[in-house]
Order: sequence, then C-alpha cells, then structure tokens
Amino acid sequence: MSLKDFFKGSFWGAIFGSVMTKLFNKETGKENREELKRRVEEIKKELSEKARETAEKTGKTKKELEEDVEEIKKAFKKGEKGKKNKDK
Repeated sequence: MSLKDFFKGSFWGAIFGSVMTKLFNKETGKENREELKRRVEEIKKELSEKARETAEKTGKTKKELEEDVEEIKKAFKKGEKGKKNKDK
C-alpha cells in the first residue's frame, strides 16, 4: 500500500465517519452542513500536515516522491517486457 493510498483511505474514512455521525444526530440540516463543512476542512488540514511531516522525515517533496514512483513504474514495465521476451 502506498502512502498516497493510506492518506486517501484516512481522508475518506474520516469523511464517512463524520457523515454517519451527523446523519444520526438531532441537529438541524443547516447545523449539520456547517459542522460537516468545518470537519472536512479540519481533516484536510490534518492530512496536509501529516503529508508535510512525512515529506520532511523522508527528505523528499511530494513532487520528488511522485517522480520516484514514476521511475519505479517504468522500471517495472521494462522488467515485464523483458520477462515476456524471455518467455517467448
């Protein structure tokens, strides 16, 4: 599982939990929407901070990490092509 997938899962899990909580409470629709909007913004900030901390720990920026992933994908594809040629 990649770090990106982890953050996506965390984000959507938090959103789902927030939505379900709000659906079953006794506040008005307007209050629910306002609270949900506030919570989504809070979660986005938390995830952004975690991503920044992770980048600092690894010493790489998001762009550098994305470039690394692309290089790995290319190497993997190249390896797959080489394997197919050997199998023939």
